[in-house]
Amino acid sequence: LDGFVHSSLYEGLGYTIIEAMASEVPVVASSVGGVKEFVFDGETGLIVEPGNPALLAQAMERLWTSPQ
Repeated sequence: LDGFVHSSLYEGLGYTIIEAMASEVPVVASSVGGVKEFVFDGETGLIVEPGNPALLAQAMERLWTSPQ
């Protein structure tokens, strides 16, 4: 499984997320800064609230068990 996890607490734009999306790699990201401008939960990636490792783990597991 290829996936990109971006668990920042603070972020400006998140260029690495854009690069992952351009490479068609599934993305899990914290809803911080400019990230929430282009990662939409369930559409262009999975979004979790920052600082919540349990939600981050759940989103990662969701990618693992439902890669579509």
